[in-house]
Amino acid sequence: MSYRLLVVFVVGCASAAGPASETPGVDAAKPDSPPIEVDAAPPCTMIASELLVNGSFDASPEGTGWTATPVDPGFPLITQDDAASGVVEKSPLDKVWLGGFAQANADDQMFQDVVIPAGTSELRVTGFYWTKTGDSATVKNDTATLQVTSTTGTVIDPVVALDNTVVHTDWQPLDHAVPGAAGLSGQTVRIKFASHNNTTLTTSFWFDTLSLQATHCQ
Repeated sequence: MSYRLLVVFVVGCASAAGPASETPGVDAAKPDSPPIEVDAAPPCTMIASELLVNGSFDASPEGTGWTATPVDPGFPLITQDDAASGVVEKSPLDKVWLGGFAQANADDQMFQDVVIPAGTSELRVTGFYWTKTGDSATVKNDTATLQVTSTTGTVIDPVVALDNTVVHTDWQPLDHAVPGAAGLSGQTVRIKFASHNNTTLTTSFWFDTLSLQATHCQ
């Protein structure tokens, strides 16, 4: 007599009410966390701001906004003295007149302190200057400068340097970008005129219609 052998394999499964089986040591998949939203910085509007007070030198009373130390207090540095100078203002009423003295220690100075706005990307000096002399055409005896300095006098940028060896017959334009303007943001700097004449023949230096503009983020 032959027999048939029936082998039954029972596969375990979770009951409908029980939890799904998990593979030991493997975490169940979790949904991704939503991204964290970060507010973007508001857009920046670049504007140009004039930093000088009375850069035209025409405000009343004369000298408004500037601190001046002339050689002779009887001859203020901001003046309308066309008859003596022979130089008519680039923009009436007044101009800056440095020098014009042939004597020892003939030094004129004038300055204004300004705050550079935060976010400044460009700092530009514009204006006009004029030099006249009766002195040597080859030996530098008299000098004048317009500089950007710290409030303690450290030169940040020698904007323009003049002397008796280069003279003019009319106003000369000045258009100068101060290097490293971004690094000056938030600082107080000084716009400074200075001249020196010695005891030989005189040299006069004039400036007019000065502007210091900062391009910065608002």
